[in-house]
Amino acid sequence: MLDSNNDGVAILSLENAKPNDFGIYSFTQQFSNTFVLEWENPQNEQFLIEYCKLGSGEWTSSNAPISGNSFTIDNLVAGQTYSFRLVSYQTMAVSLPTLAVTLPVADTLLWQQEHFKRRYIELEEISRGKFSVVRLAKDRAERGDYLEDDVKLYTSQLISALAWLHRKDLVHLDIKPENVMADTSFSPPLLKLVDFGDSVNTSKNVILPPACLEFASPEFV
Repeated sequence: MLDSNNDGVAILSLENAKPNDFGIYSFTQQFSNTFVLEWENPQNEQFLIEYCKLGSGEWTSSNAPISGNSFTIDNLVAGQTYSFRLVSYQTMAVSLPTLAVTLPVADTLLWQQEHFKRRYIELEEISRGKFSVVRLAKDRAERGDYLEDDVKLYTSQLISALAWLHRKDLVHLDIKPENVMADTSFSPPLLKLVDFGDSVNTSKNVILPPACLEFASPEFV
């Protein structure tokens, strides 16, 4: 049961709780894709934090055990609905999941999401990066076959983008299909390189090993 007051404070009570579920769970919104989960932890136990997107049936766990009584969960998707739960790191006992919580969406982002759904058919989630979630989608009006001339066009644009970066002493370090987008509102389509989270300035920084070995060049690996 979720109760709230005029001060904007919400208290979430779990029914049919077990002894190891003791405590009060509360949520504090920070950003549209971030939540803070808080719980009581008088014995300072360690927990894994898990969250599940409504309808997926899959629980995603934090990478390391959390001490204390709060944890910031990021890389969530605005507008999506999630449930959360705790897993004891010592006994692996699992708490009851919280009530489903829908992350708020800003008006501008809501318009973008609605526009996306009208134009594209979302097929699956490919991966999650530091700053975004990559999904495989199909343009409702796109063709299914591509000619050699199309490949030549996209390849030349990608090489041109990389050459421009290298002239600026910048290296992307994460070239892979999900980081290459095609804007079909242009004729011919305009290729765009995205996700510069791993990029470095070669005149100032040391180039680290690639984060994704699957698409890295052999000499770089």
